Amino acid sequence: MSILRASLAEHARQGPDADRLAERIIADADHPRPVHDPRGPRRWQGWMLPAVAAASVVAVVATIVGLVQLKHSDKHAADSDQQRSSTTSTAPSPTANGPLYASGATPASESAPMAGKAGGAVPDQFHVVGLTFVDNHAWALGTGDCLDGSSGRCDAVLRSDDDGANWVSTPNPPAPISSACGDPAADPCVSQLRFATDTIGYAFSANSLYMTTDGGYTWGEKSQGPASSVEVANGTALRVAGDQLLTATVGSTTWKPAVLPLKATVSGSIVRSFSNAYVPAGRRDGFYASSDNGAHWATRKTPCSSAGEINSMSAGADRSVAVMCLPSTSSPAQLFVSDNGGASFKQQVAGVTEGDASSPFAIANASTVFRSSGSQLERTTDGGKRWTPVATDKTAVADTPVSFLGFQSDTTGRWVTGDGSVIWTTTDAGANWTSRAFG
Repeated sequence: MSILRASLAEHARQGPDADRLAERIIADADHPRPVHDPRGPRRWQGWMLPAVAAASVVAVVATIVGLVQLKHSDKHAADSDQQRSSTTSTAPSPTANGPLYASGATPASESAPMAGKAGGAVPDQFHVVGLTFVDNHAWALGTGDCLDGSSGRCDAVLRSDDDGANWVSTPNPPAPISSACGDPAADPCVSQLRFATDTIGYAFSANSLYMTTDGGYTWGEKSQGPASSVEVANGTALRVAGDQLLTATVGSTTWKPAVLPLKATVSGSIVRSFSNAYVPAGRRDGFYASSDNGAHWATRKTPCSSAGEINSMSAGADRSVAVMCLPSTSSPAQLFVSDNGGASFKQQVAGVTEGDASSPFAIANASTVFRSSGSQLERTTDGGKRWTPVATDKTAVADTPVSFLGFQSDTTGRWVTGDGSVIWTTTDAGANWTSRAFG
């Protein structure tokens, strides 16, 4: 069609002027000239000349009308092309809902269901099972009312990018969430979260380990094996798998045994603070300490009496480490604090009860210790001579002990209430705490 238009336009351009052509035809009709025929001279019949003139005029008019229509058609086509070009350049391009995954994680498609997807709703009655913070980013693993309205409780993972002020749901790992994931022989499930950066994190339990590299939007479908404890810092990940301590670069799926003394085994949870890391020995009669992110380990003796064993540990920001000893007889629980990475323990914290041994405790530094005592979070700064309540868990009942207590820096700590519905936060080493519920 465009070639035809161009041809017509070129013929019209080369043709004679319409007015001059009409005058010429009329003049020829008034003064006819002879037309030679191969067979001999012949003149036009008089009645044919007016007809020829009329037909010529009609042809000229038709040509003019055609030119006008052609120009109008060309202009319409050009206007249409310009409109299409303008629409393409000015139409808004699809954009991601950025606040949730501002660090480059792939957003969910607009057609994806909201429940359990990036940017989804927070379930009612959400109770946290595992919690992790990285700077102002946070992830919470837990359960809540099912978003589709069905009865019972459903698994959920929440993410916050404003230090826990607001939460949204994100996709779940490919295994059920349960706080009772202690049996290595059971079906895979996850009970804890640890994030190293705002994109790389781990969901794990004693029988499974899944990793995300996009902030929790997707999780590896295949478990990397058991992981009863995972701690990350300074680009390295440490993991307890069975009775072995493994190490890997953050984000890598390649784990290798940590360089421990010959035939050494471990038991319990790893604790870390900056480049310092600690893990109880297999028999819980001592522990291993590293000051270079797990590259090298030294054996440390237990501070516990002969009748006790290491139950749990906590690390402070000043190379301090605390050891909670669980008695194996009727002797009381013991809590010791070291200010030199566990090389020696000179301080035993007073006032510790057997109940404290089974509840979360933490240290901010060598002189500031916290314990969960019933519905109270208590602090001591004088070696346990006085324990001062600093927060109260109003949701506490007899069968729901406090689920989490720990410090992510020398000033910032978190305490999660017994039913897992409220997070208490301190930013001044525990002198003051503020509470915030999920939702």
